[in-house]
Amino acid sequence: MLVGGVLKLPAERMDDFLASEVDATKRRGWVGMLAGRGGAAGPVGALLAQLPDQLITRAGSWLEVQSSPSGEVRVQGVLSEDDFLDHAANLADAFRAAADTEGAGALFFLEEQVPFHTQEPELCYAVRVQPGRSKVEHVPEAEQASVIASELFAPVLRRIEATLEDAGLLAFAPPGPKAAARNTKPVKKAKPAKKAKPARQAKRAKKAKAKK
Repeated sequence: MLVGGVLKLPAERMDDFLASEVDATKRRGWVGMLAGRGGAAGPVGALLAQLPDQLITRAGSWLEVQSSPSGEVRVQGVLSEDDFLDHAANLADAFRAAADTEGAGALFFLEEQVPFHTQEPELCYAVRVQPGRSKVEHVPEAEQASVIASELFAPVLRRIEATLEDAGLLAFAPPGPKAAARNTKPVKKAKPAKKAKPARQAKRAKKAKAKK
């Protein structure tokens, strides 16, 4: 799963948000593979700090979490299927907890079976947060396309592309930022063969006749 999310909170509520308890079982409205997952996982701050080290990196999982005292939290990465099942609901619940501390934003989980392309809505999830409320829903294909093209997912796609390039697999992947630029270079047209001038043709014919 491709993962990307941003939260914005009032700076004075940041500490309250980080101290909020994560427990996906206490919230309603989960859908799809997020339903029935997660559980008591401690404070939001501890979860966000520890989660990147709990992922199965050999399976391709990674997660970068950035938080600012000014009140912004940004999450970007990739989760393998096992890591998604084990950790996605708790990460989503951490975002939902921001609704109780005047936070707003969204977290997206987008299926990665075909990188850079949209998927069936049932395979993708959005956690939408507003002050006082939050909801979880599937992501329509049209919205997937705009989200994938946003600056939020640009670092994720660049890292995937770099990994494929290092493995020599970039030529078999759909075009990402580098590949698209590489494929838009103008193709040089082959120069047409030069035609012999009439005078030169006559001279060659005269020489051939003399040899006979």
